[in-house]
Amino acid sequence: MREEACSIPTDQVGNRHCTLARRIPAIALEKSGEGRNGREKLGLILHLAGGSDVEICGEGFNPRTVKVCHKGLYYFILAEDLPE
Repeated sequence: MREEACSIPTDQVGNRHCTLARRIPAIALEKSGEGRNGREKLGLILHLAGGSDVEICGEGFNPRTVKVCHKGLYYFILAEDLPE
């Protein structure tokens, strides 16, 4: 896994917004905390609701995923789940 992909941006870096067409799975990106050496980590797998507005803000942890922001929280989703 690429370490830079698992960092939470400190400023707004997104350049593309989209609205999800359907409910999709997402992996939460949790903020760093004490005992983690200042590193973020992958969190729970959950779902983002259809109709949610997301901002694409970076590459994912592998070539099939992208990092998105939704309501100030960061997630990894499959690139194929983004609307065309």
